[in-house]
Amino acid sequence: MKTDTSPKTMKSVAIDQWGGIEALKLQTLPVPKVGPDEVLMHIETAGVGKWDPFEREGGFAKYYQFEPEFPHVLGSDGAGTVAAVGESVDRFRPGDQVYGFTLLNPKGGSYAEYAAIKADLVSHIPGKLTVQEAGAMPVGAITGLGGLDDT
Repeated sequence: MKTDTSPKTMKSVAIDQWGGIEALKLQTLPVPKVGPDEVLMHIETAGVGKWDPFEREGGFAKYYQFEPEFPHVLGSDGAGTVAAVGESVDRFRPGDQVYGFTLLNPKGGSYAEYAAIKADLVSHIPGKLTVQEAGAMPVGAITGLGGLDDT
């Protein structure tokens, strides 16, 4: 890892088992370790999507045959500031404003203060978009691009 000044623990909304809204708990968890091809994002805004209950209830895990470790941090969209980068990441630097796709991320989603995300699922915030706008963009952008590709 090139630089990491992040704390050792973070606040997050996580689940200890699949379930309804009652499964969501505010928890203090370790900040995820950054792998060589990952970016550690300090999450400043997280998108909340219509698909979030499906994830919380285990629907995505069953469909994609994904076995998360519990506690599992939910959240599929997020934006913020790069806190650290893995040793093989050259496209990003600490301090960059970015957004990323965190659905089914094995190291946790965007309902936390930090997320370690594969660098190819992270992009710089374009143009004059705010971090709040970018935080809701990943799933919508991927869906729109998929529709254009299919058409």
